[in-house]
Amino acid sequence: TFTGSGASLTALPAAQLTGSLPAISGASLTGLTSAQMPTGSVLQVVSGEIDTNDETSASTGYVNLGVELAITPTLSDSKILIMMSGMCSSDEDENFLYGSLFRDSTEIGEDFFLSSYDESSNNRRIDIWNRVYVDSPATTSAVTYSCRVRVIDGGSYEMGGWWLDVNWTHDTAIVLMEIAG
Repeated sequence: TFTGSGASLTALPAAQLTGSLPAISGASLTGLTSAQMPTGSVLQVVSGEIDTNDETSASTGYVNLGVELAITPTLSDSKILIMMSGMCSSDEDENFLYGSLFRDSTEIGEDFFLSSYDESSNNRRIDIWNRVYVDSPATTSAVTYSCRVRVIDGGSYEMGGWWLDVNWTHDTAIVLMEIAG
C-alpha cells in the first residue's frame, strides 16, 4: 500500500498495479503536434486527380505534362510516401514510354516503364501504370512531386487518354503522405 503523493513516482512496476484502474478517454489525446507523433505516423495527406489528356512526342529529356502535386512537410526528417497511377496509349510501332519521379526539378528514383506498342501483334493497347516511392526531402518548405515522361523510339503517346478517341480519358491520381521520421 502506498500513501502520500504519487508525484515523485517515476518507475512503478506493472505487477504492483492492482484493483480497479480509471479508464483513459481518447478525448485527452487531442492536440498532439507533429513533433509529438511517433515515428511512422501519418502527419498529413494531400491528394488530387489531374485531367491529363495530353500528347507527348519523342524527346531527349523528360517532359512535364502537369502530373504534379505539392506538399509542405511539417518536419524536416519526415518521409513522403508518393503514390501515382494513370493510363497512357499509343498507335506508333515499336514505341516505348518511360517515366520518372521528380521532386521540384530534381529527378528522384529510377526510370520506370509505362507502356509499349508493337504493331506486329496489332496490339494497340491502353496501359494502366502506377508508381509508389518513398522520398526524404529534408525540408519544411513546399515541394512539388511530378511524374515526367519521355518517348523512346519515335512516335507519340497520349498520357491520360486513348490515342484513338480524345474524348475517352482517365485522370491521373496522386497521393502524397507525410510520414513522421
